[in-house]
Amino acid sequence: MKSGFPVFRYDAHDSSLERGMKHGEHYRSQIAELAEIRLSLLSERRPDFSKELLMELADAQWKVTESYAPEVHQELEGIRVGADCSVFDIVVLNNYTDFRDIPLPEEGCSTVAVRSNKNIIMGYTWDMHGSARDYLLALEVPAKGDIPAQVVFSVVGCCGMSGANMAGAGVTINNLNTSGAKPSPMWPVVVRKLLEKRSVKEMANHLQNVQIGGGRAYLMADSTTAEIWEVSPNYKVLYESIDPDDRDKSQQIFHTNHCLTTELKSVEDSNSLSSTTHSRYALLDQLVPDVNSEADMRDLLGSHNGEPKSICSHYQSTSQDPSQTCGAGMIDFSSKKLSLWRGCLKSESGIQEHGWKLGEEASE
Repeated sequence: MKSGFPVFRYDAHDSSLERGMKHGEHYRSQIAELAEIRLSLLSERRPDFSKELLMELADAQWKVTESYAPEVHQELEGIRVGADCSVFDIVVLNNYTDFRDIPLPEEGCSTVAVRSNKNIIMGYTWDMHGSARDYLLALEVPAKGDIPAQVVFSVVGCCGMSGANMAGAGVTINNLNTSGAKPSPMWPVVVRKLLEKRSVKEMANHLQNVQIGGGRAYLMADSTTAEIWEVSPNYKVLYESIDPDDRDKSQQIFHTNHCLTTELKSVEDSNSLSSTTHSRYALLDQLVPDVNSEADMRDLLGSHNGEPKSICSHYQSTSQDPSQTCGAGMIDFSSKKLSLWRGCLKSESGIQEHGWKLGEEASE
């Protein structure tokens, strides 16, 4: 997986457990590698946290997740069995950025949605420890009953970090550092449950009723509107939205990795902020008003303005925790096109991008 962008398609005839087992078997060695990398990073971040304590936290999150989303939990259990790894490994792969009380200051994202010419375009970058880039993939999840098919941006061993469904709704996230964390469903499982919904309205209703373990901003969009919600264990607040009733008006909403609502600011851990979050937010404020097309959004997501603290980030803050834009994605709701890619659009050779047409089954 050192080059390209793998796509792994689940079989519509398989159970959730069987899908996960095939995922785990196919990427067994890569899952073991990434789990080892992330455990090492957690140990560096919090050397006072013993392996035993981390396993206790992981077990609590695993059990809460099973109650919240049994089908997705079965998929994760299948990954565990197929990869021949532990529950702890799977939780680390899915919940690395949301382990309780472990700040991850350099690891964030930029998210944006615009309405221009009556069309909504959504885009995001995924900034993470640079090691994660080599383990990115897309999952194609078939439709089941009333649940639409989904295309999910993920890493090996994880059930998803962002994506879109064939009903034409998408979701992505930004990490926020807040206090009051508690055992809760793993956030990638929340993303997958949101992707089962067919509109922003349905997604927002679901999000407001989910137990949240740590701070995060969710950007949800469809062909009529987009909303950014800041959430934490104690608060769920609508930050900004695109007015669905004024389609002639150009509108923009965006977020990085610091809290913007009064409620979330009151519980923010300011000592753990990404050192690039304010720089990226200022760049978005400057550049987003000029985004009027799919090509403009692509340019924005690959922008090196302000490098190394750019929207396409190449910020290597320390040898312990180098952060970079490992991948990105965008949805044009007029053309119904979802695009996902790995790495930097402008500076890397051999980058591979994949596209899907919303409103149809996932591609062969």
